[in-house]
Amino acid sequence: MPRIPLFLIAPCLAAPFALAAAAESIPLAGACMLETARGEPVNTGACELQSTTCTGGTCASTYAWASGFDTVISGPPGAGVRGGTAMNGQEAYAPVALVDSDPRDCIYNAVTDGVFCFVPGDAAAGLAAAHGLSARDGLIALAAGTAAPASGGRKQAEHATAPAGEADLLAPMQGKYRPAPSWDCGEIGMDGGALAIEGVTLYGLESACELRDGRPVGSHGAAIFAADCSGEGETWQEEYILRRDDWGSLAVLSSRSVAVWQACE
Repeated sequence: MPRIPLFLIAPCLAAPFALAAAAESIPLAGACMLETARGEPVNTGACELQSTTCTGGTCASTYAWASGFDTVISGPPGAGVRGGTAMNGQEAYAPVALVDSDPRDCIYNAVTDGVFCFVPGDAAAGLAAAHGLSARDGLIALAAGTAAPASGGRKQAEHATAPAGEADLLAPMQGKYRPAPSWDCGEIGMDGGALAIEGVTLYGLESACELRDGRPVGSHGAAIFAADCSGEGETWQEEYILRRDDWGSLAVLSSRSVAVWQACE
């Protein structure tokens, strides 16, 4: 399996800052977004700007994702994300093209070739928590000061909106996957195509399961869900344990099978 660039799946590697000054507590809810340099969403979720710690002329702001990891942006005092000079200890800046075209507060990581953006506000946090990767257009609209449209996606009208508990647990698992390298990342649910988690819906091969009653399992990001499933004219109930690993693959355990799905890039 090809290795996914580190910034795509492990933004929690905090920078090795040696900061002597005390942290200023400034909790601010919002949405955090990781994307490729081409604007392809990688991870989107509710987060909080928890603190900014300054020493000398450099400040480090910690954005804590609801799914359990941190992104640290450093730069001059009051710079925000866009005015930063490093992301998780790696050189970063905001190119003029990004500043001119994107209303979000974004920075480009020159080492990993990735973009981190922050959209403040409870509305942004709720949209990101409920819709994950498919919330991108809505969050851009919020950042621009316009009404957020419903999140995009082929099955938007079909899949359910997650309550807060499921949303937090499923936020890092949103996206398309393939169960074998020979499958492509095209049409969701078709033989040889992609499988997916969108909102609280898990799409398998010609089937869909609405996930509910989620709760964490252990301390490594796994969660267990009850599921109401349908497909090929039948309905059934199932129980799934899901966990996305450090390389972006999703482990899927049920009473019928144990599988690892590779993340689509």
